[in-house]
Parts: sequence; structure tokens; C-alpha cells
Amino acid sequence: VYGAFSSVNDGTLGFSNVATGDKTMMYTGLASVYFDGEIVAAPDTDAWKIGASTKMVPGVTLAASYGEAETGNNGGTAAAVAGASLQDNDYSAWDVVASTKAGPIDLTAIYTEFDRENASGVKTLDNALFRLIASLKF
Repeated sequence: VYGAFSSVNDGTLGFSNVATGDKTMMYTGLASVYFDGEIVAAPDTDAWKIGASTKMVPGVTLAASYGEAETGNNGGTAAAVAGASLQDNDYSAWDVVASTKAGPIDLTAIYTEFDRENASGVKTLDNALFRLIASLKF
């Protein structure tokens, strides 16, 4: 079980990977697959996240998380990410992840829901995403 809170001050650079704009190491990174760090690491953003994981099912790791972020206007200079303004938006996301091993193959199934509302409370993004990852180490 974990909980995390982050607050990024106004400025010109966030805490994400400068080359790609995503993949932050902040614990509040929303939606471990979708927009990982692109939002929570942006300037003038407050975010929180809670989650838990268990290995109660033999051979399977189950995890779930929920997080929210609120972006300000960064002194009137909020930048756009993927063509959408970050200014004065509210974000929420949750993930459910199951991981196991099938012989030499690692399997991970991830279900994510991600929502964004603008300053007027209008939902401008409502995505559901399922991802299945199979990997073989050699």
C-alpha cells in the first residue's frame, strides 16, 4: 500500500524527461501506462496517488492505483501537451495490473481509465485502454 503527493512550482521545465516530455520518476505519475509523468511533472501542478499490490494469488501479482492531478495556469504560460492545453485542467486515472509468468514468457495485463476536465468542468478526454505485454528475456 502506498500514497504519494507532489507539487511542482511555476516555471519553464517540469520534472519529466526533457527529450520526450514523459516518463517522470515522480511517484504520483498518473496512469502507469497512459500519460506517465506528462501531466504530474508539468509546472504549476499538484497531484496525489494511492495504490496497492498483492501476491495473494500464487504466481500472479495484482496491483491497482488511483490518482488525480490539478494544473494551474503557470502564471499564464501553461504549455500544450499533445496539442491540448495543460492550463486549469483536472485529471483522474486508475489502473488495474495483473502480472504472471508462463514458462519463459512474462505476461502483464493492464487496464487504465483516464479522464480530463477543463476549468468549466467539461470532460474533454475520457479514455479507457487495455494493454497486454508479453516479453521474453534472452
